[in-house]
This record gives sequence, structure tokens and C-alpha cells, in this order.
Amino acid sequence: MPVTTQKVYINGYELKEYRPGNNRFSYRISLENKTLIEGKNSFALELEETNGKRDVKDTITIYYSTNKELLNTIKENVDQEYLAVLNSQEKVTLRQEQINKEKERVRKLDPHYYYNEKDEPFEVTIAYKDDPESLLTYATYMSTALQDLSIKSKLIPLSTKDIQGMLESGKKEYDYIIIGFEANGRLSRVGQVFLSSEAKNGINFSKIECKKLDTLFAAMRVASLKEETEKVQKEILEYMQSEAFFLSVSSPLHTLYIDKNLK
Repeated sequence: MPVTTQKVYINGYELKEYRPGNNRFSYRISLENKTLIEGKNSFALELEETNGKRDVKDTITIYYSTNKELLNTIKENVDQEYLAVLNSQEKVTLRQEQINKEKERVRKLDPHYYYNEKDEPFEVTIAYKDDPESLLTYATYMSTALQDLSIKSKLIPLSTKDIQGMLESGKKEYDYIIIGFEANGRLSRVGQVFLSSEAKNGINFSKIECKKLDTLFAAMRVASLKEETEKVQKEILEYMQSEAFFLSVSSPLHTLYIDKNLK
């Protein structure tokens, strides 16, 4: 119901219980008060606006009978009348115009993408840390893969300050975000990102705290012999794989450590 409606009428009868501002109304029909009769019953809905203008907004038709055969005959007649109107030259021409208009609208769209009801292409925003530069490469790979799936994508670089601002505000201005670090080929450098002590300052971006892993990295730092270092490194990698909270993914460019809890 429009908020501007002041009065409601059914077949010219004003509904006394209706109050301006209500978004619904009720009208009871019955045989007793003769608002329902045998055969065809039409109810014209009129609304009166604040400017005093009164218009018929809709007409509802109800067929009533206790005679089943009569109701079947009425249904057949109504169906024939409806089909006659539906197949009239005017309606056929109107439908064809609508079809042609729809075809023209679709023809203007890039067939490579998916669209919503507003003809806006489905698009995902991929944010990536602007340092190191290798993250742009990964973001570009991801964008290309999405394009192959007919999904439009947009790349947005983010500085550390930008990311910090998002975390503080709680706003998420992306669909996917790529954040990484340069390991420089040393497991000890990777360890700094996984240490529990770094979980609160953002370096350990997954915020996973694991005392077992802390102990292994500590042992690697104090190992004086090559054999001891290699042994601890092997234990670290085996532990990470067994716990499976990170996946080590090999690529032509780098080794990626991906938090499995990230969706």
C-alpha cells in the first residue's frame, strides 16, 4: 500500500477500519451480506491519495458456485476469453516488440561475462600488497584465471597503511586479498612469519600460535652444525605438513605458504 493512501474503497464502499499509513487492509465477502453471489463477482479496488485523487488500482474477479459442472463451464469460458485476449494482434505485436527489445539489450552485452538483472557484469575485486612486486604477478595470474572462467576482475594495490586502516575500520573493500612475504630462500626467514610472538603485531598475519613450531625454530637458530640444522629443518617441514595448517606450494617464482584457514 502506498504511504500516501488516505482511503480505500471496494466497489465504491469505503473501508471504515482502514487508517492512513497502514500497509494492508481486509475486506470480508460472504453470502450473508450479499457481497458474494452465485457466478461472477468483481471487486474494484480504489485508493484515494492525499491530494484527493481517487483511482481504480486493480479489479479482482471471483467465481462462486456450489455446482461443480457450472464451475467447470465457467473455467472453460474464462480460459477461452483469456487466450483470445492473449492472442489478439495487439498483444502479439506487444510481445514481439518486447522480445526484439530484449534481444537488442542482450546484443550490446559482452558475451564473455555473467550479468545481473541490472546488466552489470559479475566482477570480483582482487587486492594485493604493493610490496613485494611478486604479489602483483600472483594477482595477475589469478585475474587471468578468473577471466578464463568468464569472471571480470579488478586489481587494487594496497599499502601496509591501507591494510592497517581496513583492519581498524572493519571495512572490507575487496573480494580476495593477496598478502605475502619474501622468504629469500631461507627457512629461518619463513619462521619469523610463523612465530607466536609475532601474532599480535601483524607479521604473523594468520595469528596462529604454535609452541611446538616456536621450539623447533628456536632449535634451528642455535644449531651449530650443518647436520643439526638440516635435521631441525626437516622436522619443521614435516611438522608443518603433518599439522596441515599451512600448505607449501611450489611455483616457478617462489615457494608459497598458504594459510589453509583462509577462505
